[in-house]
Amino acid sequence: METLKGNCTDCDLLNCMINLYCDKDWRELIDKHKSTLQFPKGTRFITEGENVQGMYIVHNGKVKILKHLSENAEQIIRLAEIGDLVGHRGLGDKIYPISAVSLTDVTLAFIPNSIFIKILNTNHHLLFNMLNYFAKELRSSEEHQKKIVELSVKNKIAYALLMNAKAFGFKENAPKTLTFSLSRKEISNIATCTYETTIRMLKQLENEQIIKLLPKEIKILDINRIEQYSITN
Repeated sequence: METLKGNCTDCDLLNCMINLYCDKDWRELIDKHKSTLQFPKGTRFITEGENVQGMYIVHNGKVKILKHLSENAEQIIRLAEIGDLVGHRGLGDKIYPISAVSLTDVTLAFIPNSIFIKILNTNHHLLFNMLNYFAKELRSSEEHQKKIVELSVKNKIAYALLMNAKAFGFKENAPKTLTFSLSRKEISNIATCTYETTIRMLKQLENEQIIKLLPKEIKILDINRIEQYSITN
């Protein structure tokens, strides 16, 4: 981990909650207490069950949010990128209910809980939008669990690809290629199926000309078919 200098008063991260909704006068207080941290790819910077210290804002890079299922299994429940909050589910609790791991090298702003709660108590515009953020995430989480329970195995793999596409988008110069492709193992973790089953289902989707499998990335040739596979009744 590397600690960098950085502040909220002149940050250009336009989709950050702090930049959008926090009064400028209070950003100086955040600057006094927040840390800007860099982690290499594959770093677990939040571990489920550990004491809550604060929350993170992704300034650069991509992150996966995990939930412990069993001794040797975790499920990816959310993907986060620039401007997204990570660790905020611990705001009203003593321990983190999730883990977070960097998918790429990342730069994160860390705000201690005590400071963030103080900011929320005095910035009603920020508090209101945080409530909306939580409500939206709760709906997304409920829909995610519904799909994992109700979809067939192949459809869950398609849903994992749709989740990947919605979170990270497509390359501008290659509109069918994801800006960042999850690994086959990560796709299986979202779909809660075995690695071998994931490989087989991905091959079926490729045979249907819905996707194109490359060594380290995936092209989505027909996003409409992916969306259709991801619908639950």
